[in-house]
Amino acid sequence: MLVGVLALSILPGLVATEGDDILFGATVEIVPNLSRKFPGESFQLRCHILDEDNEFDWHYIWFNETGRLNPTEKELNLLNVKVGDGGNYSCQGVTNPLMGKMYSMKSPPTEIFVDGGQAILQVPPNKCLVGETVTLTCRIRNKHPVHEFILFKDGIEVNRKNGVEPYFNLPNVTLNDQGMYSCRASWDSKISTHSVVSAATSLKILEVMTQPILVINDSRVFEDRVMLTCHVQYNAHVPAPPIHFYFYRDSERLGPAKSQGSYFANRLSGKYSCRIPTLKAERFRGSPDPLAPLGPRKPLSPLIPG
Repeated sequence: MLVGVLALSILPGLVATEGDDILFGATVEIVPNLSRKFPGESFQLRCHILDEDNEFDWHYIWFNETGRLNPTEKELNLLNVKVGDGGNYSCQGVTNPLMGKMYSMKSPPTEIFVDGGQAILQVPPNKCLVGETVTLTCRIRNKHPVHEFILFKDGIEVNRKNGVEPYFNLPNVTLNDQGMYSCRASWDSKISTHSVVSAATSLKILEVMTQPILVINDSRVFEDRVMLTCHVQYNAHVPAPPIHFYFYRDSERLGPAKSQGSYFANRLSGKYSCRIPTLKAERFRGSPDPLAPLGPRKPLSPLIPG
């Protein structure tokens, strides 16, 4: 169980509707999952609106760093790309239900790269989580009889492969595997050996769930109660299983599990903490140290007219 204060972040791209209480999220997927390509190649971006019940007939608005684009389909096809086509892309859903037009929020930006060099190290563009296997691919612009690939992390060689397979697998990754990665490909031509090196590419690794943090709001507004808020960052891949929060005073649980990260408790002296079951049901993560016992409330400051 995780114990601590929870800052919960489950679904990226929550969307607000126009004149409605329904919320929809939006995300952009790169198909296939390759964010870095050479000039002259193509990208396909796909917009997903998080409308689980398929209630609406969605149309799509696409954006890049220069503004709104013309296509209105679910897929945005970028053909024969140039270096200037790289950058951040996002999408937004719009529909015309009987109640009136409704918009989703823009998706979080998804970045693509058009690399003008001779070699590319392709890194998964989506988040990589602790414990997963991450595959890095070293590509070269032209077809050459490559006989050796070398992988570098932060400028230091970490792997070398003989043969034509350009893949490097990083199994069971940890936070220590984060860094700037690049690759070198070498081949023989006549009486000399040629080599090309890719630009360095960032690999980011996230914990599935960060250490929780507990915050106590001891405002007089709550009278004889305090509000406990457990903050955690939850990075599981969508669709993510739900998580539940447990709150404790002096190691004794306060009520049943909560689906939200807040709990109102009676204002009693004691050491408070929160815990969250991890995705493995037999384990929990919790705040590293319980908060100090509650002391007397400070005098209420006079209100200052705005």
